[in-house]
Amino acid sequence: MLMQFIQRDEFMNLLARVSVAIFLMVGSAYANSQTFDEVYYSQLKLKELGFLNEAPDGVFGPKTQAALNKSSESNGFEPTIYSFLNYHAMEIARSKKEVDEELERAIETAVREMLKDPDSAKFKNISELPSGKFCGEVNAKNSYGGYAGWKVFWVYNFLHNSNGWVILGVKVDDDIAEYACLLDLTGK
Repeated sequence: MLMQFIQRDEFMNLLARVSVAIFLMVGSAYANSQTFDEVYYSQLKLKELGFLNEAPDGVFGPKTQAALNKSSESNGFEPTIYSFLNYHAMEIARSKKEVDEELERAIETAVREMLKDPDSAKFKNISELPSGKFCGEVNAKNSYGGYAGWKVFWVYNFLHNSNGWVILGVKVDDDIAEYACLLDLTGK
């Protein structure tokens, strides 16, 4: 009987240790996990910067980690996706420029064309990125007549001619706009 008690006690002890180990592994996996989008758009930026040779696939593997390591050595941040995103977001924020009134009106007109209620649109933070592309935020009414909240927009294709600015490409409120503005993706 004593032997069964000791074996049972040892089994429970082992079970407790295994449970803690599993909890720590799963917990750390969630703590260190990145979303597909975070990895994918980070890979795009790493590729643009010349740290990654492969096409982005959204999977965090050894080649992505090696590219992050090279980028972090060059720029002085921890080699994690979150540190990479934070570093580049801060760099982009520091180097944004204001746009002139004529260009701002052209951008607002192009963004309004993509909204359900263009007349309700309010704009803020329209700025030029280091790549020469433009970002900002828009808030407009939705189908129910209420304001939908501030959404990021990205102006990625445009030209200036004798008639003024012509906006050819705009993305509003999608992952591409969010990450393009966050990381100043150039599409190279």
